[in-house]
This record gives sequence, structure tokens and C-alpha cells, in this order.
Amino acid sequence: MGHERTVIPLIGALVASFANGFKIVLEKPRTWWHESREKNRPLGIVDDSPNQRWMWICYQLAWAAVWGNDADWQATRAIALLELRLHLVDVGLWTSEQCTGRPHGGMYLDGWVALRIAARVRKDTELLAASEEWHRRFMGYALLTSTPALEVLCCGERMPGGPAAQQQSAWLREINGVPQRGELADDKATANIQDDAWVSLRGLRALLAVGDEHLVRCRSYSPEMVTFPLVARTIEVTRWPGWHLARYVVKPSKGLEGVCDWVVVNHAVVDGNRADDLHGLPGVTFGTNFERLPVLSSVPHDARVVRSDRRVAA
Repeated sequence: MGHERTVIPLIGALVASFANGFKIVLEKPRTWWHESREKNRPLGIVDDSPNQRWMWICYQLAWAAVWGNDADWQATRAIALLELRLHLVDVGLWTSEQCTGRPHGGMYLDGWVALRIAARVRKDTELLAASEEWHRRFMGYALLTSTPALEVLCCGERMPGGPAAQQQSAWLREINGVPQRGELADDKATANIQDDAWVSLRGLRALLAVGDEHLVRCRSYSPEMVTFPLVARTIEVTRWPGWHLARYVVKPSKGLEGVCDWVVVNHAVVDGNRADDLHGLPGVTFGTNFERLPVLSSVPHDARVVRSDRRVAA
């Protein structure tokens, strides 16, 4: 971890302040992040991964929305809109870390919480709409690759150990009022949720507590209603009763390290196991770095097949 160690606690403090009516005042960030590595390097930021950049841009937007002056707001708003364009138009959700699981997938949700708080505080219609579109696309990915108990298991980047995505799973459960699992379900749940890993969930609960209209609408979503979002490299999801398969359609020419390129999920087995370690969980098979093909017994001819919105060359 690099810049995450700094920004995740700041988003956690933002969530606490939001839940407290902003009575807790946060100091101005010492460094202002920009939309590209080229602009960040002169500031001494040399290892800004996509999740770090996303979190910082969304956090400083929220700080400016609540405590900044108009110049702060206009500057951060312009940067945030350019970053959102990467996710929604130019590249795809998560940019080059698509469908990543724990911990990076949770970091993108951390950023979204800050983005949503900023948009709500300023009542900015453009940012409200963009934040809702980002989240709708996230919901499409999550629901299409989830079990009935809302365990999200998908192929994706930076997952050499497998497709575990407990933070995204917890997000889906919270929205839908489904009991949490794993470390959020035992007698230590109250203490565990204070960990930095669960900043996104604390933020989601704070937004639900104020009746965020978009999140309330999301409770009606189902796998049958959604499509897979635009991502940089085409992903295909096949669903049939009791199972789903998520896979990369084409082997990319570069960037293979740490890619979980396919996963096959037996819903009943996964949902019947209460363990929190999904890497070695019965009912989940997966491949990494395009070393072998999916192992399937049979797929019904009428299985639902959904591909991401657009294919972009690797």
C-alpha cells in the first residue's frame, strides 16, 4: 500500500463527519491530486495507481464541497469530471483495474462514497447524475456475478489469489437488507467494521441513513434487470440456475500478471459455506494468467449470456 494508507482514513473521517452533520471539521489536503500521472509527478506522487487516484480525487472533491471556497470547488470538480469520463466513456469502470476484488474493489467504493457526499452537499446535478451512472454500472457487474446470498465472484485484474470480493458483497447485502456474512456477522462485527477495509460500508450506511434516493431505488435491481458495464477488456458472464461463469473473452497481449481470467461458481455450495475465506472455498473454481480453460460439466442451451458493453483492444 502507498497513498491508500493516507487517503482511506481521510475518507473514513469524512464519513464520520457526514454522519455527524459535518460538525467534525477536516483540514485541507496538503497535496492536490490531478487527473493524470504527468501532472501528479511534479508533486512527488510517483506511484499513483488507478484506485489511489480515484480515491484522492473523490476525497478532495468532497472536502472542497463542504469546507472549501469556490475556487477549490471549481478546480476539484473539473478534475473529478475528467476522472469520471475515464470510467464512464473513455476506458471503462475501474479503468485498468477492472472488476478487481478485495482490497482494491473496496477502495473504488470508498471513492464513490466521497463522490456521492460531494454531489449531494453541492446539489450538483451533473455530478449527481454521473455518480448514479457509475454506481448503476457497478451494480450491474456485482449482481450479474453474485450468488443468491449476494456473494460477488468475478474474473478481473489484480486477483492472483482468486476472485474474492467481500467488500463488494457486503455492499450488495447492505443495500438489499440481507444479513452480512464472515467478519461482519460474528460477535466481533461491531469492532471489525471500524477497520479501514470497511470504510465503504460505513459510508454506505451513512448515505442510506439519510435516505439517498438513488440507493433506495437500487433495492429493486436484480440480475435479470441489469447489463454488464463498459470495461477496458471484454468480459462475458453466463448465468443458469444455480451457477454462473465469468470470463475474459480475449487473452490480452499484455498485463497478464495477477489476472483472474475466469471463475465458475456453484451458488448452493458457496452460499451454504459460512467461511469468509473465499480463495479456497468449495464451489469456486478459477483460472489465473490464462494458463488453463474453465472446467465445466454442462451449460444449458438457454443460459443467459451477457457481455460487457463494448470491446476495446488490449
